[in-house]
Amino acid sequence: MELINQIYFGILSLILFGLYLSTVRVEQFYDFRYFNKYWPYALLARALAFASWALAPYGGKIVLSMANIFFIGSVVLFVLFF
Repeated sequence: MELINQIYFGILSLILFGLYLSTVRVEQFYDFRYFNKYWPYALLARALAFASWALAPYGGKIVLSMANIFFIGSVVLFVLFF
């Protein structure tokens, strides 16, 4: 079950990294007047949280602490975005 959780969080983190890269790339090529910077940073924080949870069995408790900090940070950024 632990391996399935690692795969699941790894896939979610890759999807979120892809969303982050496409958002940053579109923002660089087009001049949006009302582009909100909270959206890409929230995606990046959530992707780092999921990647940290995927790597938690190899990193120990410090990786879990970083994952929780990134997750709470992404929630705050999503609240600021909305």
